[in-house]
Amino acid sequence: MIKLDAALANSRTVFIDSAVIIYYAEIHPKYADITQAIFSRIKNQTLQATTSPITLAECLVVPQRNQDFIAI
Repeated sequence: MIKLDAALANSRTVFIDSAVIIYYAEIHPKYADITQAIFSRIKNQTLQATTSPITLAECLVVPQRNQDFIAI
């Protein structure tokens, strides 16, 4: 994750958009490594994240449509 390390070298807080959350939740084959690395840093408290109510709403569209109450 050298590119991620370089990109976040001077960052303590990042904004997480819906795509990052969705790719992480779905374990997207192309983005799984980078989203896992980002969320691991958040979990380990080496990186703080923020998002918006709009992002959270966007993440609920498909689960709501599919009536996936566990995901919601």
